[in-house]
Amino acid sequence: VYAVPNLPRALEDAKAQGWRVLGAGVGDNSVPVSGLDPTQPSVLVVGSEGEGLRTTVRRACDALVQVGSAPDNSGVDSLNVGVAGAIL
Repeated sequence: VYAVPNLPRALEDAKAQGWRVLGAGVGDNSVPVSGLDPTQPSVLVVGSEGEGLRTTVRRACDALVQVGSAPDNSGVDSLNVGVAGAIL
């Protein structure tokens, strides 16, 4: 866990130093965690519960990553941010 006063700027700095920046998120542009190279140094950004990542933070990410999808008709559309972060 790391806190900075300007997260988008810190993420751009991390990318300049060779880190891949991944944002936890669900949507059309997100990729399953199983599709990522686990050997590449990465920063994982997890947004707030209910709100997710801010737009400026999303833009700073190289990719959005998701845990997976719930079975149809399961009634589950998201995970607690702590659970999702732990899995990712």
